[in-house]
Amino acid sequence: MQRGKSQQALPYLLWLCDNGSIYAKRNAYRNITLYHIQKMQWHDALKYNNKAFDAVDSIRKIEGAEAVARVKANYDYSLYKIENSDLKVNNARKNKIIIILSAISILIMLFIFFWWKSIKLKSQHQIELLNNMKFLHESETENILNEKLKVTEELHAKITNLLLENHSYNEKVNSLTDYITELENTLNQTTAQLEDLTSSKQISDNKLMSSEIVGKIKRNISDNNFNLSYNEWKALEKSIISNCPDFYKKLHPDRFMSALEWRVTMLIKIGISPSNISKMVNRSKETVTSIRSRLYAKVFKIEKASARDWDSFIRSL
Repeated sequence: MQRGKSQQALPYLLWLCDNGSIYAKRNAYRNITLYHIQKMQWHDALKYNNKAFDAVDSIRKIEGAEAVARVKANYDYSLYKIENSDLKVNNARKNKIIIILSAISILIMLFIFFWWKSIKLKSQHQIELLNNMKFLHESETENILNEKLKVTEELHAKITNLLLENHSYNEKVNSLTDYITELENTLNQTTAQLEDLTSSKQISDNKLMSSEIVGKIKRNISDNNFNLSYNEWKALEKSIISNCPDFYKKLHPDRFMSALEWRVTMLIKIGISPSNISKMVNRSKETVTSIRSRLYAKVFKIEKASARDWDSFIRSL
């Protein structure tokens, strides 16, 4: 914020503090802090600086909830990929083995063919030399022998090159096999980590479901006149925070939920059906459905949302 325009911008910044989005509030708090620092009003500067930090903390927690949703989506997608990956990997491996074996077979056949051809040519050439040696001069015989040696050396060089090429191909096949094995190990490690996360969440959920307050709700839920007192609602909240601390920290309901919305969310967490939730909070089933869809839209910043999406999200935390 420029020094000359700070006084003019102050009313607008104060308005953003009351009416702006969380991101606008964060920027407004920061600029007001700078303004008070310029005016050497240290108490007010510290006050708005603390508010800026609170806004940043709120943004991080909201973004954390979004990250949890993305992780859930990635987890579902990874399960789908895992179901199909084994068949694809096996088919790909069979195809690669077939290609490799075919290539090796072709190389061996070519090697045998050229070797046989060279032996045959060599034999024919030797017979011709023997027939002509009777009529050739000693110098001519020496030239023929030198040519024979040259042909033999060339053939030996070709065979050597062919063997080297075959060795290089085998090294590439081995390297590819090691890479496939490494990918399989990585996949197994990822699967084990996902299973550990699922097991830890299951233990926390089991502790919550075996708590005294949840047991009482489950036993009396069929009673149409059953309602929780204020202290019992607090006991349910305390049980959720105690047994599922990550759930409360990731969701942080005091930041954006009303008391009614938080109660509906707690009942979803312990597996109460929407019809029973409506009885326990003294609201119609349509109102409960609207609350669930509105919460999902609020958290993930979308216009339209399904109530079931909110239920799935809460049960995944």
